[in-house]
Amino acid sequence: MKGRALHTLVFEPHLFDSEYAVFDGETRRGKAWEEFKAANEGKCILKAAEVEEVTAQAEAVRSHPAVQPYLDGGVFESTIRWNDPQTGIPCKARPDWWHPASRTLIDLKGTSTLHPHYFARIAARLGYHCQLAHYQKGLGVVYPGPPINVKLLAAELKPPCDVALFSLPEDFLYAGESEITELLRKLRQCAESKQ
Repeated sequence: MKGRALHTLVFEPHLFDSEYAVFDGETRRGKAWEEFKAANEGKCILKAAEVEEVTAQAEAVRSHPAVQPYLDGGVFESTIRWNDPQTGIPCKARPDWWHPASRTLIDLKGTSTLHPHYFARIAARLGYHCQLAHYQKGLGVVYPGPPINVKLLAAELKPPCDVALFSLPEDFLYAGESEITELLRKLRQCAESKQ
């Protein structure tokens, strides 16, 4: 839930109060917890300490000079749908942030470290290259035009909440697109073999 709260506080901070509730109790159980949950149905519930942590992280992101140019005029988690050009399979995605004026896709990640070597390993292990290549491809189909810039916005989880905005190399995205294309081809083959 803290990751979701970070996204809201960075990209749509005006929605935080309507989408989140802060629980001041000691534990998430018992009568007080159940009553609070019932009174805040439909909201994400965080503890006060969690809100403090994620607010500090979001402030670090929003105040970073490399990030600020992209904060105005963007679209937060808007669902895009398209048919994959190679296989015809219907696809969809919800990119974190699409900045149409600069044709920039930004994906926000919380991380324990921004050390380039370790963060690159985390990114590869968690398949960020596949996710971002999928988003880039979809945005390119839905919004044809010049190439789409892909940036990975990373923020450390603990103070001082260092922030980095990485521009992703083409070979990183090419590897991701190749993996996604192969998976879609296998999906198409499976669908056809069942007919």
